[in-house]
Amino acid sequence: MTAATGSQTSIDVLRALVSRLQLQSARLLLIEHTVGVNWRVMHPSTEGKLAHLSEGLVQHSPINTWELSGSEVLADEFSPAQLISGPHRAISVTSKVQLDGSFRHMAMMNLHPDDRASYEDLVLMLETVTGGMPGYLLETGRYYHFYGDALLTQREWLRFLAQFLMPTILLSPRYIGHCLNRGFSALRLTVEPDYKPTMPIVREKFPIPKRPLAGPERRDDEPDE
Repeated sequence: MTAATGSQTSIDVLRALVSRLQLQSARLLLIEHTVGVNWRVMHPSTEGKLAHLSEGLVQHSPINTWELSGSEVLADEFSPAQLISGPHRAISVTSKVQLDGSFRHMAMMNLHPDDRASYEDLVLMLETVTGGMPGYLLETGRYYHFYGDALLTQREWLRFLAQFLMPTILLSPRYIGHCLNRGFSALRLTVEPDYKPTMPIVREKFPIPKRPLAGPERRDDEPDE
C-alpha cells in the first residue's frame, strides 16, 4: 500500500480540484456549522436510539454560508479558519458548484467504515464503489474523507450517494440523509479543538500506482544464458 502523499490538507485538495476541474469562474458554497458528539455516537444502542428518536430526525441548518469563486479559493489569502464565528464550530466546503448557469456537484463523501474493515478493505471498497474514479482519500483523525476528481450532474450525484450507501459498511446512512435533505455533501476544512482536533490530511491518491511484479529470485551459482 502506498504511503501518505506528504502533508496535503483538505484545503490543498480543494485547490487542486478547482484547478484540475477548471472551476476558477464557478461559484462554490462554504458553510459554517456546529460540531459535537453526534446522535449516533451519543446513543449507540438500539434502545437508546428508540428512546431519542425525535432528536435523531433533527436537521440543523448552517449557521453561515458563503459563495466564493474558484479564483478566491485559489488565492493565497483564502483561509477558512478566519470565517469561524464562535466555539464548537467548523467550516466545510459543500459539493454544490454553480457553473455556466447550472449546478453541478463535486464528488465528495464522508466515510465511516465498519470497525472490522481494514484500511486495505477501505481502499478496495472505494475503488469498487467509484468504478476507479481518480481522487484523494484523507484521514480525519477518526475516519476518512473522499474527494473524487470529477464534476457530477444532479442525477450522477444521486447515483454517487446511492453507490456508497449500498455496501452498508462504508458510511453512516445519517450522512446520506443530511446530504439529501440539504441538497449537497459537505466536508470539513478546519479543526475544532474539542471535537474535531485533527486537520484532514491526504493518506492516498487514486489511482494507486501498481507495483511491478517481482521476478523469480536468482541464485548466485545460476549460469548466465
